[in-house]
Amino acid sequence: MGGATQTTGRKSTGDAAAANLSVATPQPSSGSTIIDEPVSGMGEGSGYATPNNSQPPDARSDVSHASLGLSFSPSHGESTDSHANYTVGGEVDPLGKYVMDVIDTINKLESLGLQKFKIPLPKCVVLGDQSAGKSSVIEGISGITTPRSTDTCTRCPLFIKMHPGDPGTRWNAEVVLRKSFSYDGRSGRGQARRFPGWQEQQTTEEVKFATTSEPTELEGIIGRAQLAILSPNRDPAEFCLSTTMDWQHTPLTEFSPNVVCISVSAPGLPILSFYDLPGTIGQSEDPSRHYLVKFVKDLVREYIADQDALILVACSLENDIHNSQAAGILRDMNATSRSIGVLTKPDRLPPGTREEALAAILGGQKFQLGHGYFSVKNLGQHGIEARISHENARQQERDFFAHNAPWCTSLQHFRHRFGILRLQDYISKKLAAHSLKALPLIRSELQQRLQGVERQLSACPKPPTHNAGNVVSDILLKFSGHIQKEMEGEYPHNTWRNIWETLQADFASGLASMKPTMATYGILDKGLTEPSAPMGASMDDALVLDSEEEEADVDQALPETSSKKRKVEETIATPTGKSMKPSTPHSRFKKSFHLDNVSRELSQISKSKFPDQLQPKVLDAMILETIKHWEEPMKSFFDNLGQQLKGHMQKVFGTTFEPWKDAEIYHAAWVIIGKLMDNHLEEQQLMAKDAFIDEHEGPYIFHREYLAFQKTQVSETYQQARFTKRMNLYFDELDKATNKETSKAERLARVKREAELRKLLSKEPYTNEIEVVAKITSYYLIASRRFHDSICMRIESKFFKLLRTQLRNELASKLRIFDEDGHSTCMRLLAEPAERQAKRQELENARAALLKGQAHLDDLAARYAEEPSAHG
Repeated sequence: MGGATQTTGRKSTGDAAAANLSVATPQPSSGSTIIDEPVSGMGEGSGYATPNNSQPPDARSDVSHASLGLSFSPSHGESTDSHANYTVGGEVDPLGKYVMDVIDTINKLESLGLQKFKIPLPKCVVLGDQSAGKSSVIEGISGITTPRSTDTCTRCPLFIKMHPGDPGTRWNAEVVLRKSFSYDGRSGRGQARRFPGWQEQQTTEEVKFATTSEPTELEGIIGRAQLAILSPNRDPAEFCLSTTMDWQHTPLTEFSPNVVCISVSAPGLPILSFYDLPGTIGQSEDPSRHYLVKFVKDLVREYIADQDALILVACSLENDIHNSQAAGILRDMNATSRSIGVLTKPDRLPPGTREEALAAILGGQKFQLGHGYFSVKNLGQHGIEARISHENARQQERDFFAHNAPWCTSLQHFRHRFGILRLQDYISKKLAAHSLKALPLIRSELQQRLQGVERQLSACPKPPTHNAGNVVSDILLKFSGHIQKEMEGEYPHNTWRNIWETLQADFASGLASMKPTMATYGILDKGLTEPSAPMGASMDDALVLDSEEEEADVDQALPETSSKKRKVEETIATPTGKSMKPSTPHSRFKKSFHLDNVSRELSQISKSKFPDQLQPKVLDAMILETIKHWEEPMKSFFDNLGQQLKGHMQKVFGTTFEPWKDAEIYHAAWVIIGKLMDNHLEEQQLMAKDAFIDEHEGPYIFHREYLAFQKTQVSETYQQARFTKRMNLYFDELDKATNKETSKAERLARVKREAELRKLLSKEPYTNEIEVVAKITSYYLIASRRFHDSICMRIESKFFKLLRTQLRNELASKLRIFDEDGHSTCMRLLAEPAERQAKRQELENARAALLKGQAHLDDLAARYAEEPSAHG
């Protein structure tokens, strides 16, 4: 093959996709990248979307970063100097060493596959209708020829990277096959199967295909490399040498999303990159292969969708620009503001073409694009077949524009926009300026992606081998130590203690809501204003009091920590994100005593021979009646305890065991912890039920002096409530009789002045009944505190103590990590499934690519430590 060298068989992992990251399509996102793509098959009526003159390009919704500060300068205001010295808008000369190194660095980032991480890498995209001359534009800029015959036209993306070689070196080209997709012939859904028949791989494989130092050999090498890409079932080495190449070989597939990469170096070449994509097709000859129409169009759109792309649209002057189908893509993708028009075939103007129309287009009055228009004259088919050199083609182009009307006459003031070299110069400077501007953002985005991959890797460590036992032991120690601190409430691990205190308060609140109350009114309170008549009415006058009567309530908390009842009003925030509401509904079980009903009940069930003497068993039965529903708040308490404890344990467990969530230890350890909690919660509930049964076997009083003290307080509360109620009844009757209204202050003042009135109001007709209710309430207060404290104390002393002191041993014992075969057990517990291993490999590949990218950026920064403006 002359200067060509076969180099297949050597593979390298280049473009690595990061797992669980939003992976972009393999787009070209390169520094100074030109993507060449033919366009056809658009609907009729497609034309240029002309922006409003009053709306600058950078105010439109389709403006990207590439358009910022890169607006098209009016033609009459631009320089007409030769292309060698032409600088648009005073932007940086792309021939400067620093600028060239920046672009070269961005190209290196592209070769690493960093586009998959959505890192904004500047590029240029070329659109054009079929036969619009866009391939000639690409070849004119690059100086190389790509296959053009029917069988070897572009069937997969071609990536052509140009960069200057050292002075005195020879022209050289290297071809590499970049495989990001594997072929299985099946269709499917999802991002990974967006191209029918192809499955996106987790990593990108690069296979070196051939190198050559002879420019005439490159076209054939590209053709054979493309056939190798289209034949994924065959070894690429079969296609490397022309002597072994079967040009009649039928490839396995007609199109491929995999890429043939061509890297060309020679002294004096600009730093540019090109993606030559398959041309879009309007229909397929075989109806069964019509899916290829969408396949190619989706592939093309994916490469031009990058909002940081500067777009070139090639339009043939031998056709009406109104019918340009490429404009349909620009309009559909809102890309007109970041586009450059390239008018091709200026030697084929249809008869009758108005020079004013051309001037309006070049001047930006018609078919407006954000960066205006250029016109180029490339070789025709005869020149291509004659293999006219690149230098001669450019000379012919200059001669054409210098000697042919209207280009050298009425349009001569646009001559700074005529020719491939001026187009190349404009693109280079725009992309150079954008690359300089994007460099800080690229570094920032790369660093963020790297940190994200590092975080994912830390949560997906490699399973240990020789020290598996130590690793498992350390995991259990870390988890049990965290739980111990939570149980003890050691700051800052006090979340559980706060939850536990709220659970206790809620339990106390539920018991307090069932505390007995006493109605403050009785039928014997009637007739207070008629002292000459018998006081009150007969007990036979009524059996049940008005349900709306006021009740006297002993306002004391359970357990008693202050003189006021502690109400849990707020919703408790739980580790599981759910809410636990206080158990206030238990108040429906409370016992309300009405004085007349108590009096009647006492007279019916107490048969003591002594008047007003209550039999002890009667009082005991009335006491036990008030506590018979304690199981309700107790059940709510344990339900909430189980939910909250499991939720918090699971949160701590997830934090500790997260790196091993795909290993056996994660599931096995949680099953043990779950069973441990269930068993001990069940044990605590059984003991709580025993405590409830014990209370029902009572009543029990072990500190009679405290009961007496409690009863005195309750009696005083009830007596005060009764005095206030009788005072209000007295004055209400008096006001009704005198048709007056006495204020609260007047009532209190009169009671204070009149001793006889105080004596009347203090004469209690329900002394025995109040005494009984006070005893019942006093006992309830003491017993409910005892019941609450005994349950909470057992949980603290038994269950929580076990979690504080025995959790690690329980886990180690149940996991059997200290048995005779403990090492192999630990190895098994930490072993990872194939999916996790593949995921970690993806992450490691991604980290390697990002670190290499970071190294390229660091190298650039080290070589140019001072401000970029100092370099040129």
